[in-house]
Amino acid sequence: MVKGNSSINLTCSSLLDFYKKWLLFIKPLEPISKLGTKPMEALAVLLTKRYEISKGVTEPKLIPQLLFSVETRNCVMESIETSKAGYYNLISLFKSIGVIQNGDLNRRIIPDISNNKFTLLVAFNINETD
Repeated sequence: MVKGNSSINLTCSSLLDFYKKWLLFIKPLEPISKLGTKPMEALAVLLTKRYEISKGVTEPKLIPQLLFSVETRNCVMESIETSKAGYYNLISLFKSIGVIQNGDLNRRIIPDISNNKFTLLVAFNINETD
């Protein structure tokens, strides 16, 4: 049995694959816990697009504008095979549960990727009440 710290390395085939795995990992947490399969897929695409946009934009205030542009909307619609109405229903859902706040994705669900790598340290505090 391993004592102390353990580490797990995961390899992702693409940025979208990473975001899908990331969302599955944080699924037990609010507000992601309220999402079904299709909204999770849409959010993974939005996170991927947001990351791609952030790499080419120097003004952070422009990122949300570009993220919710017609071009990105069309990309999301095509990726998850939904209609314009379906897309707007997803955006409405995201706003109502807090995935979108103040016109941008909730900062709590955006991992900080650096050099094509994301490192996460998780501390489990075990409080035995027996």
